Amino acid sequence: MDKHLPSKRGRSIPGLRLTPIALALAVAFSAAILTLVAVVVTGLLITGFQHVRPEPVLSSKTLFELLKMAFAVVAGAGALVGLVMVYRRQRTAEAAESREQIKLFNDRFAAIADQLGHERPASRLAAVYALAGLADDSGTWEQRQTCVDVLCACLRLPAQDDNGDREVRQTTIRLITAHLREDAAVNWRGHDLDFSGVEFHGGDFGGATFSGARTRFTGARFRSGEVSFRGAVFAAGGVSFEGAEFGPATLDFRESRFAGAEVSFRGSTLAGGVLRMDRARLDGGAVLFDEAELVKGRIRLEGAEVTGGRLGFANAQFNGAELLLPRARLTGGQVTFSGAQFFGTEASFAGAEFAGAEVSYEHCRFAAGAISFDRAAFTAGTVSFDSARLAGARVSFAFTRFDGGTVSFRQTCFPSGESSFTDARFAAGVVSFANAEVTGGTLTFDGACFEGARVGFEEAWFTAGRVSFDGAEGSQTIDLSRSTFNGADVVGLTT
Repeated sequence: MDKHLPSKRGRSIPGLRLTPIALALAVAFSAAILTLVAVVVTGLLITGFQHVRPEPVLSSKTLFELLKMAFAVVAGAGALVGLVMVYRRQRTAEAAESREQIKLFNDRFAAIADQLGHERPASRLAAVYALAGLADDSGTWEQRQTCVDVLCACLRLPAQDDNGDREVRQTTIRLITAHLREDAAVNWRGHDLDFSGVEFHGGDFGGATFSGARTRFTGARFRSGEVSFRGAVFAAGGVSFEGAEFGPATLDFRESRFAGAEVSFRGSTLAGGVLRMDRARLDGGAVLFDEAELVKGRIRLEGAEVTGGRLGFANAQFNGAELLLPRARLTGGQVTFSGAQFFGTEASFAGAEFAGAEVSYEHCRFAAGAISFDRAAFTAGTVSFDSARLAGARVSFAFTRFDGGTVSFRQTCFPSGESSFTDARFAAGVVSFANAEVTGGTLTFDGACFEGARVGFEEAWFTAGRVSFDGAEGSQTIDLSRSTFNGADVVGLTT
C-alpha cells in the first residue's frame, strides 16, 4: 500500500475492549503450559526416550536440579504476568492517544465546517485549504474520506453568480486534483469522489489518476468553459458520467489513458458541446456512450489508440453531431455502435488503421449524413454493418486498402444513399454483401483494384438503384450469379 495512504480499515482502538485480567492470565498460562508440554514431548520423541529410571534415594544433585527448575518456572510465570500487564498498559495508552487524536480531528473539523458556510468567499476559501490540510493529517482512511466527501459536497451546493464563489469552486477542484497526481506529497488516490449533480463552469482534473472504487459525475452539468482531464489515468473502479449534460462546454480527455476502469457516459446528453479524446489510449476497461444523445455536438478521437477494452456507442442517438476518429489505430478490443441511430451525422475513420479490433454498426439506422473510412487500412479485425439500414447516408471507403480482415454488409438494406469503394484496393480479406437488399441508392466500385480479396454478393437482392464497377481492375473475379436482379443497373462489370 502507498506510504501516504492510511489503512482503509483504520484502527479499532477507539472502541478498545480488554479481556478481564484473570481470564487473560489463565489463557496466557494455559498457552505456556501447552507449549512446554509440546516441546518436551517432541524432544523425548526425537531422542528415542522409552522410560524413566526410578531412584530410591533423592541425591543432592537431583534436589538441586529440581530447585533450579522450580525457580525457573516461578521466574517464567512472573515474566509472563509482567508481559501481560505491559501489553495491557500499552493498549490502554494507545487507546487514550487515539481518542485524543479523534477529539483533535473532530475539533478541527467542526471549526472548519463553520467557516465553510460563511457568507464571505475569503473565509470559505481559507476553510477549503484548511480541510485539505486536515485530510493530509488524518490518521485513518475513514477520516480522510470524510474530508474528501465534504470537499465534494461543497461543489454540489448551488452555485452563486459571483467571482468569489467561482474562485472557491475552482480552488476546490485544483486541490482535489493536486492530490490525485503522481507527484502529490500526500495522495488521495483510491478514495471515492462524488461530483454528482455539480454544475461546472470550467475546471482542471488534468494529470489525475482515478483509481477509487467510485468516481461519480452522475447528472453533472457542464455549462461553459473547458473541463480538462488531459493526461488523466483511469486505472480502476468505475467513473460515471451517466445522465450528465454537456453543452456548450468542452471536455478535454486528450492523451488520457483508460487502463482498467469503466468510464460510462450512459444516458448523457451532448448538446452543442465538444468532447475531445485525441491521442487517448484505451488498453483495458471500457469507455461507454451507450444510450447517449448527441445533438449538434462533437466527439473527436483523432490519433486515438484502441488496443483492448471496449469503446461503445450502443443504442446512442446522433442528431446532427460529429464523430471523428481520423488516423485512429484500432489494434484490439471492440468499438460498437450496435443499434445506434444517425440523423444527419458526420462520422469519420479517415486514415484509421484497423489491425485487429472489432467495429460494429450492426442494426444501426442512418438517415442522411456521412461515414468516411477514406484512406483507411484494414489488415485484420472486422467492420460490420450487418442488418443496418442506410437511408440517404453516404458510406465511403475511397482509396482504402484491404489487406486482411472482414468488412461485412450482410442483410444490410440500401433504400437510398451511396456506399462508395472508389479507388479502393482489395488485396486480401473479405468484403461481403451477402443477403443485402439494394432497393435504391448506389454501390460504387469505380477505379477499384481487385487483386486477391474476396468480394461477395451471395443471395443479394437488387430491385432498384445502381451498382457501378467503372474502371475497376480485376472485376471479372466478382461473382454475381447467385444474386437476384429485378430493376437495378449493374455497369462496368467484366464477365
